[in-house]
Amino acid sequence: MREKLLKKREMRSVREWESDLIMLKLDFDFERSCSVCLSKLNVYACLISGKYFQGRSQNSPAYKHSLEAGHHVYMNLLTEKVYCLPDRYEINDPCLDDIRHVLNPRFSRGAQVDRKEQWSRALDGSYYLPGMVGLNNIQNTDFVNVTIQSLMRVTPLRKNLPPPPLFKDVMEKSIIPQVALFDLLKKFDGETATTEVVRPRLARVKYRVTKTPYLMFHMVRFKKNNFFKEKNPTLVNFPVKDMELRDYIPSLPGEKEACTKYNLIANIVHDGKPDDGSFRVFVQPKLQERVWYQMQDLHVVEMLPQMVELSEAYMQIYELQEE
Repeated sequence: MREKLLKKREMRSVREWESDLIMLKLDFDFERSCSVCLSKLNVYACLISGKYFQGRSQNSPAYKHSLEAGHHVYMNLLTEKVYCLPDRYEINDPCLDDIRHVLNPRFSRGAQVDRKEQWSRALDGSYYLPGMVGLNNIQNTDFVNVTIQSLMRVTPLRKNLPPPPLFKDVMEKSIIPQVALFDLLKKFDGETATTEVVRPRLARVKYRVTKTPYLMFHMVRFKKNNFFKEKNPTLVNFPVKDMELRDYIPSLPGEKEACTKYNLIANIVHDGKPDDGSFRVFVQPKLQERVWYQMQDLHVVEMLPQMVELSEAYMQIYELQEE
């Protein structure tokens, strides 16, 4: 009886919002983060408004949006599952497959996109040829768009060139690149040789991380030339918990395998220009594993863990996990 009731309830919900979905032009080209808290974890797209919100719990932005705006259908951008909020039950309907295909286009390994004319249908009912789709113009990016469209005609390049993760700066003019912390740590794997100044000449040296209860990382963001000081705005992607350094910390012969995972406990951030910017720090109390605090002079504010990952890290302290 309960399953029949849920099924009727689900079909009734589909009929209620199906007309709105047909009229809507969803756009999945932008960064998949919550429009309220900026989190990239557990993000849902409102299939009525097209905006992104986090979570399905009662305190989540998606749940609140469903009550305030009266929009009840949300698709998880990772799992592609669709739920009705605030009731929080899953919706299964064939009419959602077109949206899933637009969210994550799929082609089989043997698909010959360049040799086979196979038209697809967009959400607004129009038809388009895969590979012949326009790009959004975001702040005068028309030259970038035509360059990408041209390079995508080169089949080997299209298949092997991953899209780089990019952010805009506060002025929405410059493109800010990203780099993973583990890419920076390759210098300390004991195998990668770098050229260093070993007086009185240059030398090729190798570095290795030694196991220690605490690790401190310093991102070299400032560089001073003969005229002014420059700042490197590159965003460093780093793990907050369970950073595994087994590949960087050598084990002695006959030594028992020990824990090599570290957790972030402090993250110093620099904001603004090199000369007149400011510093703040994210810290985590040991008794509160899921809570972070932002501290700047006399100001102390509780922060979401996701905001720590989005910060422009300058110095970090990691603590070895207890075995």
